[in-house]
Amino acid sequence: MNSPAMLQVEHLTKSYRNGHGTLTVVKDVSFSLTAASTCAIVGPSGSGKTTLLGLCAGLDQPTAGEVHLDGIHLGALDEDGRARVRIESIGFVFQTFQLIPTLTAPRTIRPSSPAANNSASRWRGPLSIDQRSSSPTSRRATSTRRPVVW
Repeated sequence: MNSPAMLQVEHLTKSYRNGHGTLTVVKDVSFSLTAASTCAIVGPSGSGKTTLLGLCAGLDQPTAGEVHLDGIHLGALDEDGRARVRIESIGFVFQTFQLIPTLTAPRTIRPSSPAANNSASRWRGPLSIDQRSSSPTSRRATSTRRPVVW
């Protein structure tokens, strides 16, 4: 029996117009992830990894293709609707400049609003945080400040 897809990405493309024409940074990407699965997005700097994550979270809209998050077609929602889906379904811990240097890793990943805390907890499951978790993020090496999405 197959589990339903938590994230379904179909023929996703993102292009930007610049002074020299069109720059396509994500081209015809398709994949699906079930709940509790893991996925690594790897590639060289500038290859579209962050753009793809932003598209999957509804932070940006694709030029073509569709993203379905927990069965919800993000392209059919306005900005407020996509924001509600993000609050209820996903969370981000950014690698560097968005981190709050005085907070520990566990406090950084804990949602701050009661609505987010109740809704997001059903998706993130148990988190494994190493012994450095009690140190403020400003004291952690850059290599240990990797982005996390749940």
